[in-house]
Amino acid sequence: MSPIDSPPFWPDQLRSRFAAHWLLKAWLIPLFMTGFFAGYFHLLRHPLFPVTIIPLTALDRLIMFRPAAVWIYASLWFYALLGAVILRGRREFFVYGVAVVTLTVVGFGTFLIWPNATPPPHADWALYPSFRFLETVDAAGNACPSLHVAFAVFTAVWLERLLRQGGASAVVRALNGAWCLAIVYSTLATKQHVAIDALAGTTLGGAVGLFDPRAPGSDLRAPYSRLNRLWLALAVSATAKIFLFTFGLARIHPAMAALLFFGPDLWMLAGLLVPNVGSLIPTATRFATDRREVWLTIDDGPEPATTILMLDLLDRHGAKATFFAIGEKASAHPELVAEIRRRGHTVGNHTQTHPLAAFWLAGPRRTASEVDACDDALEHAGAALSPWFRAPAGIKTLFLRRVLARRRRVLVGWSARGRDKFRVSSAAPLRRLKRNLRPGAILLIHESAAHGAARVALLSALLEHLSTTGYRCVLPGRDALR
Repeated sequence: MSPIDSPPFWPDQLRSRFAAHWLLKAWLIPLFMTGFFAGYFHLLRHPLFPVTIIPLTALDRLIMFRPAAVWIYASLWFYALLGAVILRGRREFFVYGVAVVTLTVVGFGTFLIWPNATPPPHADWALYPSFRFLETVDAAGNACPSLHVAFAVFTAVWLERLLRQGGASAVVRALNGAWCLAIVYSTLATKQHVAIDALAGTTLGGAVGLFDPRAPGSDLRAPYSRLNRLWLALAVSATAKIFLFTFGLARIHPAMAALLFFGPDLWMLAGLLVPNVGSLIPTATRFATDRREVWLTIDDGPEPATTILMLDLLDRHGAKATFFAIGEKASAHPELVAEIRRRGHTVGNHTQTHPLAAFWLAGPRRTASEVDACDDALEHAGAALSPWFRAPAGIKTLFLRRVLARRRRVLVGWSARGRDKFRVSSAAPLRRLKRNLRPGAILLIHESAAHGAARVALLSALLEHLSTTGYRCVLPGRDALR
């Protein structure tokens, strides 16, 4: 079921999320908070190095001191708690837990090697009883990055993700964003943090909140939105560089400056260049099944030297496969595309020209052209439009998410591949495929004129092994992908 067709998030799904694993939440959340505050205050009271005072900016002078904002400031702990208590399912728990620990470790590591604090505010705390606790306990230390802001932004990203999956209304999601912005503002209005702290906290919370290398199946079918991990990652990268150059962090701490400058970009490059990493673009790497079934996918055809021989092998074993075809080859050999379809297999889009080296640099027009031209070639060859798209060698572009979402396509990766592109023998690729064989796996092999006999032999050996071990090659539906 897609997010658009999901039942109302409120109150049914929300109630079930609160009830899920309530005992685990009841002891894990207090345990984490106890450890968090113990570590936070230890670093605050026992700095290892001289404490750096974070400078004020024009924004800090513009925002007036607002005592009433202390209640919004304090609401973070309920807000962050809300994000944790509506988790449901092992995967959500695991990814959320790793992200929270990562955020905490990065923040504490910063405070350890670079203790810092905000300038003393020009305010008489005796006039504001509600601030006495903050003055006594927090002392405006451990300021940059502001973990208050980091946890608010992190929670906002996670709640947006869960609310969209649950079908929450735009009003509810807007309230989530407004609450986060109010908390960020309150850190400046209460003078607990300065603008540099808030900017660094936004960068940290956004970066950690966005990281999700294995997107769940619902994300694969979610409608395109500007509020997605890709564009937020670009915002994190830009914010980090603005923070670096505007406030001269390189002079204060060169190591942290290097981390801010290169860290977000390296993370984005990994999302584009590393196959099957769905941190920027949701990627299917398996499908849901309780039976011994796999999805066999064959790339880089159609190819006269291999396609018919592979089709004969598939017929002999009663196996089905998806051929991810290159548009130029489909135009050159439309009879092979028609034969693939005639024998009951499906054809997926593998770009028009298979631009292996430069695809990650493609702009929006080139990205769309590679997809659309391949679609046209496959249609002219008699193949129905398929929801499946596979990027060349798993390499993505910054614009691929939007292009695929607007065409209602799913980016298909793989669970196991033979790395058979330059191999003559089929023994090593077969071992790699067998090593990662499990129910729901997406298997990848190739066809081409180069080493065509070895590629056909690999398919033959793989099909024999699947038959011996009781596996069937099936064509999964869109809703089964994960």
